[in-house]
Amino acid sequence: MPRRPTPLDPEDGPKSRFAIALRQLRDRAGFDAKTIDQIAAESDIPRATLYAAMRGQRIPTVPVLRALVRAWHGDAGEWLTRRTETEQELERLRLEGKSEPWHPALSLQQAMVGLGTFVQQVGENAAKASREASPEPDPGSVSSTADLSFPELLALPEDVLVSTLINANDADAQDFWITLRRRAGYPRLRDIADGANVAFHVVADVTKGFDRTPTRVKAVLRYLRERRGQLDDAWTPNDPEPPEPSREDE
Repeated sequence: MPRRPTPLDPEDGPKSRFAIALRQLRDRAGFDAKTIDQIAAESDIPRATLYAAMRGQRIPTVPVLRALVRAWHGDAGEWLTRRTETEQELERLRLEGKSEPWHPALSLQQAMVGLGTFVQQVGENAAKASREASPEPDPGSVSSTADLSFPELLALPEDVLVSTLINANDADAQDFWITLRRRAGYPRLRDIADGANVAFHVVADVTKGFDRTPTRVKAVLRYLRERRGQLDDAWTPNDPEPPEPSREDE
């Protein structure tokens, strides 16, 4: 039996209203509406990232939004405009010192989102310090992951992709590393550390988007890219995905 969707209330704030609108778009697609699992398989976007958008936990990035809207026959331009307006509303609330209303049905979920925001802020501070200590990226590099899909990103030259990841926002960087690790067969962090010849804690920080040191990002990226290439020829969208590693595997 499918799980019941997380209840949402438009009074809970901009993210909830955006998620409600996405659910309405899906419902209007009727029997032709693709499932989240189908969209994840076709777009190389983690299911958890897609579900986070549908539950109102976060505003989806541009690639995530495009995948959902395309699957449910929406107008991409209209939804990109709506996304911008929602982000502006969230920023206005932040500047006014207001937070989105608390809702009893979402109390645990919102508590976890609050923790995630704290962790993200820590990551932003670490990333900023790393960028300030690093040389400026090549002017010809891609400045953001927002307009590129995972396959397009992975096809970039190594130095360009490294510069792109260094300058990506935390959510986009984390999405990339999650997807790359999944497509590489979910190797343990210790295995990545051994293969990339870096410390375990470096792999953990790089794959969370916290450590943006170019040499470290390049080492982890090179190992996962090579491992993913070895597996990719045998993988098809209909194959079951490898299980996520347990804490013991980390």
